[in-house]
Amino acid sequence: MQTVRESIRGDGYYDQALDTHLVSVMAGVYHWTRQKDIAFSTTLGSCLSVCAFDRYAKIGGMNHFLLPQAPEGEDTRYSESFRYGSAAIETLLNSLYNKGAAKNGLMIKIFGGAKVLNGLSQDVGRKNVDFAHKFFKRENLRVESEDVGGLNGRRVIFFPMTGKVLLRSIGERKDIDRIAENEIKVMEKITQVNNDSDVELF
Repeated sequence: MQTVRESIRGDGYYDQALDTHLVSVMAGVYHWTRQKDIAFSTTLGSCLSVCAFDRYAKIGGMNHFLLPQAPEGEDTRYSESFRYGSAAIETLLNSLYNKGAAKNGLMIKIFGGAKVLNGLSQDVGRKNVDFAHKFFKRENLRVESEDVGGLNGRRVIFFPMTGKVLLRSIGERKDIDRIAENEIKVMEKITQVNNDSDVELF
Protein backbone atom coordinates (compact mmCIF):
# COMPACT_ATOMS: atom_id res chain seq x y z
CA MET A 1 0.00 0.00 0.00
CA GLN A 2 1.16 3.54 -0.69
CA THR A 3 3.10 5.54 1.84
CA VAL A 4 2.41 9.27 2.05
CA ARG A 5 4.57 11.68 4.03
CA GLU A 6 3.60 15.07 5.37
CA SER A 7 3.21 17.74 2.69
CA ILE A 8 5.79 20.50 2.88
CA ARG A 9 6.26 23.83 1.09
CA GLY A 10 8.46 22.30 -1.59
CA ASP A 11 5.63 20.00 -2.70
CA GLY A 12 3.57 22.82 -4.12
CA TYR A 13 3.95 26.34 -5.43
CA TYR A 14 3.55 29.72 -3.77
CA ASP A 15 0.31 31.50 -4.63
CA GLN A 16 0.87 35.21 -4.16
CA ALA A 17 -2.82 36.11 -4.14
CA LEU A 18 -3.57 33.64 -1.34
CA ASP A 19 -0.20 34.13 0.37
CA THR A 20 0.19 30.39 0.82
CA HIS A 21 1.78 27.33 -0.76
CA LEU A 22 -0.75 25.31 -2.78
CA VAL A 23 -0.34 21.54 -3.03
CA SER A 24 -2.43 19.78 -5.68
CA VAL A 25 -4.35 16.69 -4.58
CA MET A 26 -4.72 14.44 -7.60
CA ALA A 27 -7.09 11.50 -8.03
CA GLY A 28 -6.02 8.50 -5.97
CA VAL A 29 -3.91 10.59 -3.58
CA TYR A 30 -4.22 12.10 -0.11
CA HIS A 31 -2.14 14.77 1.63
CA TRP A 32 -1.85 15.95 5.23
CA THR A 33 0.15 18.69 6.92
CA ARG A 34 0.82 20.55 10.14
CA GLN A 35 2.30 23.59 8.40
CA LYS A 36 0.18 26.72 8.63
CA ASP A 37 1.19 28.19 5.26
CA ILE A 38 0.07 25.21 3.14
CA ALA A 39 -3.30 24.75 1.46
CA PHE A 40 -4.57 21.86 -0.66
CA SER A 41 -6.33 22.28 -4.00
CA THR A 42 -8.16 19.92 -6.31
CA THR A 43 -10.65 19.86 -9.19
CA LEU A 44 -13.62 17.52 -8.95
CA GLY A 45 -16.31 16.12 -11.20
CA SER A 46 -17.88 12.85 -10.07
CA CYS A 47 -14.90 12.32 -7.75
CA LEU A 48 -15.19 13.17 -4.08
CA SER A 49 -12.79 14.91 -1.72
CA VAL A 50 -12.90 14.64 2.05
CA CYS A 51 -11.34 17.53 3.99
CA ALA A 52 -10.59 16.68 7.62
CA PHE A 53 -8.95 18.86 10.26
CA ASP A 54 -8.43 19.27 13.99
CA ARG A 55 -8.09 22.93 15.01
CA TYR A 56 -6.67 22.03 18.41
CA ALA A 57 -4.08 19.53 17.19
CA LYS A 58 -3.27 21.86 14.26
CA ILE A 59 -3.37 19.16 11.61
CA GLY A 60 -5.48 18.51 8.53
CA GLY A 61 -5.63 16.61 5.29
CA MET A 62 -7.48 16.09 2.04
CA ASN A 63 -8.07 13.14 -0.27
CA HIS A 64 -9.49 12.67 -3.77
CA PHE A 65 -11.12 9.38 -4.77
CA LEU A 66 -12.90 8.20 -7.89
CA LEU A 67 -15.05 5.27 -6.81
CA PRO A 68 -16.64 4.25 -3.50
CA GLN A 69 -15.34 0.68 -3.25
CA ALA A 70 -13.32 -1.83 -5.22
CA PRO A 71 -15.30 -4.55 -7.04
CA GLU A 72 -15.87 -7.71 -5.03
CA GLY A 73 -13.05 -10.22 -5.49
CA GLU A 74 -10.55 -7.63 -6.67
CA ASP A 75 -6.89 -8.16 -5.80
CA THR A 76 -6.10 -6.74 -2.34
CA ARG A 77 -3.36 -4.52 -3.76
CA TYR A 78 -5.93 -2.69 -5.84
CA SER A 79 -8.82 -2.67 -3.37
CA GLU A 80 -6.55 -0.80 -0.96
CA SER A 81 -5.80 1.88 -3.52
CA PHE A 82 -6.57 5.45 -2.50
CA ARG A 83 -8.59 5.69 -5.70
CA TYR A 84 -11.39 4.03 -3.72
CA GLY A 85 -13.27 5.80 -0.95
CA SER A 86 -13.12 2.74 1.29
CA ALA A 87 -9.33 3.08 1.56
CA ALA A 88 -8.98 6.82 0.90
CA ILE A 89 -11.16 7.99 3.80
CA GLU A 90 -10.02 5.45 6.37
CA THR A 91 -6.34 6.00 5.60
CA LEU A 92 -6.64 9.78 5.73
CA LEU A 93 -8.38 9.70 9.12
CA ASN A 94 -5.97 7.14 10.57
CA SER A 95 -3.02 9.25 9.43
CA LEU A 96 -4.43 12.27 11.24
CA TYR A 97 -5.18 10.25 14.38
CA ASN A 98 -1.66 8.83 14.37
CA LYS A 99 -0.24 12.35 14.24
CA GLY A 100 -2.24 13.71 17.15
CA ALA A 101 -5.76 14.47 15.90
CA ALA A 102 -8.60 13.39 18.18
CA LYS A 103 -11.81 11.82 16.94
CA ASN A 104 -13.93 14.16 19.06
CA GLY A 105 -12.05 17.17 17.70
CA LEU A 106 -12.10 16.21 14.02
CA MET A 107 -14.15 18.32 11.62
CA ILE A 108 -15.24 16.91 8.25
CA LYS A 109 -16.18 18.63 4.99
CA ILE A 110 -16.94 16.86 1.70
CA PHE A 111 -17.07 18.12 -1.88
CA GLY A 112 -17.74 16.76 -5.36
CA GLY A 113 -19.90 13.90 -6.53
CA ALA A 114 -21.42 15.70 -9.52
CA LYS A 115 -23.08 13.89 -12.38
CA VAL A 116 -20.62 14.60 -15.16
CA LEU A 117 -20.05 11.09 -16.60
CA ASN A 118 -23.16 11.01 -18.76
CA GLY A 119 -21.98 8.02 -20.78
CA LEU A 120 -22.11 5.67 -17.80
CA SER A 121 -25.22 3.78 -16.76
CA GLN A 122 -24.64 4.51 -13.07
CA ASP A 123 -24.36 7.84 -11.31
CA VAL A 124 -20.82 7.46 -9.95
CA GLY A 125 -20.94 10.83 -8.23
CA ARG A 126 -24.10 9.94 -6.30
CA LYS A 127 -22.56 6.62 -5.22
CA ASN A 128 -19.46 8.42 -3.94
CA VAL A 129 -21.58 10.82 -1.89
CA ASP A 130 -23.76 8.04 -0.49
CA PHE A 131 -20.69 6.04 0.49
CA ALA A 132 -19.13 8.99 2.32
CA HIS A 133 -22.35 9.71 4.22
CA LYS A 134 -22.66 6.07 5.31
CA PHE A 135 -18.99 5.93 6.29
CA PHE A 136 -19.15 8.95 8.55
CA LYS A 137 -22.45 7.87 10.08
CA ARG A 138 -20.93 4.50 10.92
CA GLU A 139 -17.86 6.18 12.43
CA ASN A 140 -20.05 8.60 14.38
CA LEU A 141 -18.37 11.60 12.75
CA ARG A 142 -20.47 14.60 11.81
CA VAL A 143 -20.04 16.21 8.40
CA GLU A 144 -19.77 19.90 9.28
CA SER A 145 -20.47 21.10 5.74
CA GLU A 146 -20.67 19.82 2.20
CA ASP A 147 -21.19 20.89 -1.38
CA VAL A 148 -22.03 17.77 -3.38
CA GLY A 149 -24.05 16.50 -6.33
CA GLY A 150 -25.44 18.62 -9.13
CA LEU A 151 -24.18 18.82 -12.69
CA ASN A 152 -21.20 21.16 -12.30
CA GLY A 153 -17.58 20.48 -11.48
CA ARG A 154 -15.82 22.14 -8.56
CA ARG A 155 -12.47 23.71 -7.78
CA VAL A 156 -11.72 23.39 -4.08
CA ILE A 157 -8.97 25.02 -2.02
CA PHE A 158 -8.75 23.79 1.57
CA PHE A 159 -6.78 25.43 4.38
CA PRO A 160 -6.13 22.54 6.79
CA MET A 161 -5.13 24.62 9.82
CA THR A 162 -8.41 26.55 9.96
CA GLY A 163 -10.85 24.49 7.92
CA LYS A 164 -11.51 27.39 5.57
CA VAL A 165 -12.55 26.40 2.06
CA LEU A 166 -12.60 28.40 -1.16
CA LEU A 167 -15.06 26.86 -3.62
CA ARG A 168 -15.66 27.66 -7.27
CA SER A 169 -18.34 26.02 -9.40
CA ILE A 170 -17.25 24.90 -12.87
CA GLY A 171 -20.21 25.12 -15.22
CA GLU A 172 -18.77 25.74 -18.67
CA ARG A 173 -19.51 22.73 -20.89
CA LYS A 174 -15.97 22.51 -22.24
CA ASP A 175 -14.51 22.57 -18.73
CA ILE A 176 -16.92 19.90 -17.48
CA ASP A 177 -16.13 17.73 -20.50
CA ARG A 178 -12.41 18.06 -19.76
CA ILE A 179 -12.93 17.00 -16.14
CA ALA A 180 -15.05 14.03 -17.24
CA GLU A 181 -12.46 13.02 -19.83
CA ASN A 182 -9.70 13.02 -17.22
CA GLU A 183 -11.79 10.95 -14.81
CA ILE A 184 -12.61 8.39 -17.49
CA LYS A 185 -8.92 8.05 -18.34
CA VAL A 186 -8.04 7.29 -14.73
CA MET A 187 -10.93 4.81 -14.43
CA GLU A 188 -9.75 3.08 -17.60
CA LYS A 189 -6.28 2.92 -16.11
CA ILE A 190 -7.69 1.23 -13.01
CA THR A 191 -9.37 -1.38 -15.21
CA GLN A 192 -6.16 -1.95 -17.16
CA VAL A 193 -4.07 -2.31 -14.02
CA ASN A 194 -6.55 -4.67 -12.40
CA ASN A 195 -6.30 -6.96 -15.42
CA ASP A 196 -2.49 -7.02 -15.38
CA SER A 197 -1.08 -8.91 -12.42
CA ASP A 198 2.47 -7.76 -13.24
CA VAL A 199 1.66 -4.09 -12.66
CA GLU A 200 1.45 -2.50 -9.23
CA LEU A 201 -0.20 0.75 -8.28
CA PHE A 202 2.07 3.58 -7.23
